[in-house]
Amino acid sequence: MFKLFRNIDKSKIVKTAEILINNNINAFEVSYNSHDAIKQIKLLKEHYPNAKIGAGTILNIEDLKKITSETELDFIFTPSINEEVLKYSKKNNINLIPGVFRSEEHTSELQ
Repeated sequence: MFKLFRNIDKSKIVKTAEILINNNINAFEVSYNSHDAIKQIKLLKEHYPNAKIGAGTILNIEDLKKITSETELDFIFTPSINEEVLKYSKKNNINLIPGVFRSEEHTSELQ
């Protein structure tokens, strides 16, 4: 199980994560379009180095390069399939979970 953090106040994210970890939820996605997303990811990694921390709502290659250069992520989520993001993730060993609506979308991008 994992928990999505979107627009959580930076002062509350560590305590919220602690409560979740104490209840066996140790994977967290911080939505990249949240205010202070990079700071939130860094806080979570600092306080909970064994938790799996990822970023979501990665829309393009620029977002991906920025967040991976400034944070240590275990995975990223995308709300769609972006070929540049897929190629960059593969080349740089970034665990990518692309969002798709139909299975055909996923298989067409794998070819």
